[in-house]
Order: sequence, then structure tokens, then C-alpha cells
Amino acid sequence: MTEACTLKGMTWSDPRGYDPLVAASAAFQERYPHVTITWDKRSLQGFESTPVEELAQAYDLMIIDHPHVGEVVADGCLLPIDRHGAPEVLARLEAETVGKSYHSYFYGGHQWALPVDAACQVQAIRPDLRPTPATRLTEVMAEARDGRVLWPLRPPHVLMSFFTLMANIGSAFPVTRDLPIDRAAAKRTLEAMQALADLVDPACHSMDPIAALDALSEGIALR
Repeated sequence: MTEACTLKGMTWSDPRGYDPLVAASAAFQERYPHVTITWDKRSLQGFESTPVEELAQAYDLMIIDHPHVGEVVADGCLLPIDRHGAPEVLARLEAETVGKSYHSYFYGGHQWALPVDAACQVQAIRPDLRPTPATRLTEVMAEARDGRVLWPLRPPHVLMSFFTLMANIGSAFPVTRDLPIDRAAAKRTLEAMQALADLVDPACHSMDPIAALDALSEGIALR
């Protein structure tokens, strides 16, 4: 008789970060009745800021974000998933992911996680306030001067904006230490970001993307 086993998992509190895991765990238990998986959840900010090594001491499974991978490798606190997942299954999952989502969790010769949710920098608009997206920074700045721009500046989202804008001007930030940084492009990007940050509502400094979208939909901070 197989011994009963209970595994603990940690994720973030948004429904898309929690509900699918509960459903998947229930389906897994139907196939392996001796395994029970329970999930705890925390806020997005707590999920992003708590060291993975700390969570690994208390949990068997966890949802991580790709910026955590370097920390995971340096601390050796998680097992690489490619040592345990079937190669054909991993290959199928890789083919089903968006862009380089799968590869963002590959580091040091191993795959450390699988993408279950892809986040990217996008522009969201209120059609009743602006019928079409802005296509130039000058347009965004003009809207910001009128109090009509929300920009989630809470870390690490402001860093993701920096990476995105660097890529948009053709100077993607290097992903390894041996590649040079385009310092002129970085300075230009940071200056533009500072100028925009000076124009948006100070409340943006405490917003993550979810809070910004909620505020946009509710009309908060839009004059």
C-alpha cells in the first residue's frame, strides 16, 4: 500500500495564480489518490519580494517569477524540473508557450520552472477617454500632463518598464554579464522614464499592474 503524502505549495493570491492550481491538484489526486496538494497564497507584492530560499524551507512546490531564477541557482534551493519531467512532455509544453516564456526559466544549463502565466508590458486604454492607443512617447507625456496616465511604478514593475523601453529602442538590456550595456540608450531611457514619472499621480509609485488596471477601470486618479 502506498503511503499517504501531503505536499504544500505557495502561489500568489490572484485567481489566475491560485484557482488553476487547486483544480490541477484535484485532478492529480484523482490519478494519485495517496498524494494531497494544498496551496497557500500571498499578495503579489509578497510573492515578488519574499526570498525564494525562505519559501523553500516551508513549501514543497511554488510558483516563481523568472527574475527569481538567478537567486534559485545561486542558493540551490529548488530542484530543476528537467531532472524530473518527461522530456517529451517538457518539449510539448515549450511548444505551447508564448514567445520566450519557457526559456525565461532556463539558466545554468537547466529548466527551473514552467510558465503558467505570461506577463508583459502593454498599454491599456479607456475607450471612453481615448479611442486609440498612444504610439509615441510624446503622446503619453501629453496625456500625463492632463492627468490621464497611470503607470505602475512599484518595484519590480518599473524595472520591467525599463527593460521593455530599452528593447523598444533597439538596445535590449543584456542578459549575461559578458555582454556590454548600451549606456547611452540606458541613460536616454531612464531620463524619459523620470520625466514621465514626474508627471503621473504620485499614487502610481505604490501601484502594481493590477492596481493600475483597477484604478483605470474605476476612473481613479483620472482627471
